[in-house]
Amino acid sequence: MTVQSTVAHSLDVTDGIIRYNAACKRILSEKVILAHLLKVCVVEYEGCGISEVVQSISDDGYREGRVIGKDSVYLEVGYSKIEYDILKDICVPGSDEKIYVNIEAQNNYYPGYPLSKRVEYYAASLVMMQGNVNVLHGNYGKLWHSYSIWVCLNPSKNLANGMAMYERKGKQLIGNVELQKDFDLSRIVMIWIGEYEEGRKDIIGLLSLIFSRQHTLEEKKRIIEKDFEILMSIEIGEEVEKMCNLGEGLVKETWDKAIIQGRHEGKAEGMAVGEKIGKTKGAEERLVQDIYNFMKSFKLDKEVVMDGLKIPKHEQGKYLKMLERLDV
Repeated sequence: MTVQSTVAHSLDVTDGIIRYNAACKRILSEKVILAHLLKVCVVEYEGCGISEVVQSISDDGYREGRVIGKDSVYLEVGYSKIEYDILKDICVPGSDEKIYVNIEAQNNYYPGYPLSKRVEYYAASLVMMQGNVNVLHGNYGKLWHSYSIWVCLNPSKNLANGMAMYERKGKQLIGNVELQKDFDLSRIVMIWIGEYEEGRKDIIGLLSLIFSRQHTLEEKKRIIEKDFEILMSIEIGEEVEKMCNLGEGLVKETWDKAIIQGRHEGKAEGMAVGEKIGKTKGAEERLVQDIYNFMKSFKLDKEVVMDGLKIPKHEQGKYLKMLERLDV
């Protein structure tokens, strides 16, 4: 029996909302996609093949082909908390050392403040967080190297389809001193995604195709499998086949499960929704409750949720007004 790979599944589920944060995070957490990204961005992977990179990503926090990362995306640094999209420790090939890797999907490149400041803050936090873990009795030699990798969508044209690494470099001020080369504890990689260029087979080509608005879902799958050798389907044995129940309704099933989970996680809030809606009855009331719970549980914009639930555009205004009564 042939079934979809987890990458194909993620493409299905996020089709149409690929540029929203939750969808970006899901795609980038696919282990094989992450491996392509790390192979280019992490200096320690120079000369490694994709399969070797995949094997170096630990199975802790790994489920159904995707990297889940740390148990909590919130980590305290001083008096503030940072919400990371993906935070993972990976093994250095041929060594017992590990590296902290943070992946951020940024779909708003001009958020109203200099994004570079936030990027540097995140990079610094990857070192500071190790204070209570790796630095014991002043042994700073135990600190891990770290990378903060930012995948930026919708940049200006002069940045589109480019990539840059930022690291500390020494500068002589007085005397003729030999500059030390080990000030490389943290590195920043910025990737700016523009329009997909036909035939491009590097990491920019892969990511720009995944996030393309000009290509259909089937076109994306075909090119990804052909040009990047990422399987879109896999063969499974008879025993596994008996345990599987994958079919044409996979996308709908995923959304349905998410809604059910949202109902459980937001039960108390859902009850409050029902009370506040008051006169709204039947199907509309249940649908508004689903939208509300989905937003709370998965931190999605209301428009993204309604698109995912296939609510017609001409009806969305009605539900937006009903959600406003709930101060959403």
